[in-house]
Amino acid sequence: YIVYGPAGKTFQNSFPSKEYSSYLEYYATKYCVDVDPLGEMFSARRMFDFPQSFSCLLNLSDSAPKEHATVEIARELCTGAEIDDPFIMLHLVLLPQILYHIDRHLTAM
Repeated sequence: YIVYGPAGKTFQNSFPSKEYSSYLEYYATKYCVDVDPLGEMFSARRMFDFPQSFSCLLNLSDSAPKEHATVEIARELCTGAEIDDPFIMLHLVLLPQILYHIDRHLTAM
């Protein structure tokens, strides 16, 4: 996941579905993670969903790029790995996506 920053929510906020009453209950039940009830949640998005527009740029898909929703995750589930060089970030995120779409296009022929 790529974490963008605080989501403006705490774990005491109500959970979007009726299955759980709060994010605190959700993390305790589903992941067995004890979190601080007043702790901040962070807005994040899956790293491999980041550049979905490549299929349109390479004409590998007729559909428009999809908007992927962000998720709120606990600080306890995050680890920091700062990448100072944008060139490395480009290789880490974009190159696997390009290779995946090219491979998918070539195997579909």
